[in-house]
Amino acid sequence: MNQISLLIALIVYRLAYDLCYVNIFPSHEYNGIELDISTFNYIVSLVSIAIIPFTISFKSRILPSKIFIMTYIFLFLIPLSSYFALANQSLVFYLWCVFFLILLGSLTQKALIISSSPGIVLVLTRFIPIILIVVSFLVVLFANGVPSLTALNFMNVYTVRSEFNSSIFIEYISSASIYFALPIMLSMAILNKKYLLSVFLCLIWTWLFLSSGGRLTFIFLLLTIYLCIAIKFVRIENALPIAFAGCIFLSILEMLLIETTIFAHFGFYRSLIVPSWLSFEYFNYYDVREKLFFAEQFPSLMNNSINETNSALDVGAHLFGATSETWANVGMMGYAFANLSYLGILELLLLAPVLRILDGCYMNLKFSYERLSLCVYIAIISMYAHSTNIYNLFATRTLFIGTLFFIILGIYRSSYLNHAKSI
Repeated sequence: MNQISLLIALIVYRLAYDLCYVNIFPSHEYNGIELDISTFNYIVSLVSIAIIPFTISFKSRILPSKIFIMTYIFLFLIPLSSYFALANQSLVFYLWCVFFLILLGSLTQKALIISSSPGIVLVLTRFIPIILIVVSFLVVLFANGVPSLTALNFMNVYTVRSEFNSSIFIEYISSASIYFALPIMLSMAILNKKYLLSVFLCLIWTWLFLSSGGRLTFIFLLLTIYLCIAIKFVRIENALPIAFAGCIFLSILEMLLIETTIFAHFGFYRSLIVPSWLSFEYFNYYDVREKLFFAEQFPSLMNNSINETNSALDVGAHLFGATSETWANVGMMGYAFANLSYLGILELLLLAPVLRILDGCYMNLKFSYERLSLCVYIAIISMYAHSTNIYNLFATRTLFIGTLFFIILGIYRSSYLNHAKSI
């Protein structure tokens, strides 16, 4: 996508988003979202969006870093820019989020290629995802038994979650399966036209959703299938923006023609408005309070006043009342500010070397289905980055294990190709 085409796409997407927001606001005002249009903020937001195509290089080669950046723009930054303008929010926090994007784009211009001897790595790359999937299935089965179909009604997922027997081990093993092993194995199976294996993996994924009630678990299953189909028609870094644009378009049609907001609630409000709204709410909350300073990651190192806090519950109580017990889970930008103020946002640039390594893995991989499975994996991680904090992304959300997996696979494929050329 050239600069002018991207500029037009960004502006049209943003204006459509604004139209959808203004129409959905009356039915969701009670949740806390605002409509207080600032002309100055609106102009600033449009200018900041317009300069993106001219400050970040989008090369013709498909790379994981570009998928992450495109997802950041369409899933987070444009919704953030809209809420910044339409709800008269903080200029400083918004500009820091724009600044982060420009820096991340600058730091991921060159791939970091790692090469070594293959050794035993092929065995690891073949069996680790399979082991994770099987173990997570068995652990959830023994802990919770056979699930009911209650979670298929999204309004009942909170009931399912409250009845789900979990532990630290179950959380880690199921996260490794849902956010790493299943997307990779399912995408490889679909792209290799192994449809029986694909159905089997879909059933396991659905089983985990019915047991835990995690809506994102089911959404990421649908997203993986969608990406595997979409990449036959469009470049994969454009597939997610097209999906987001489709959600906005369908939401507008629903509100204007049918005059309901059922799809708009899940497809637009929950997925696009809430992350940007909560990011600003975290900024507003922690801008005038003591920062977390990693109290939730390393509680024993912190003083008692911070040690007893739970940011999601604290912000939820601030927004919805002390007795609501609502968890206001935020994405990586809002949580980074809550931890270390603006320095926390700069800390997120640690993603840059990880993305560069994944770019190098992409270039090392031999088969197209392996490359595309890496792209599907980073697309899943990119979306989840705006629903969780960066520390969960590396730990329980398995960015670390996924990166390590593709490093190993890339090393093997690179060594394989070098050996083949020497024969």
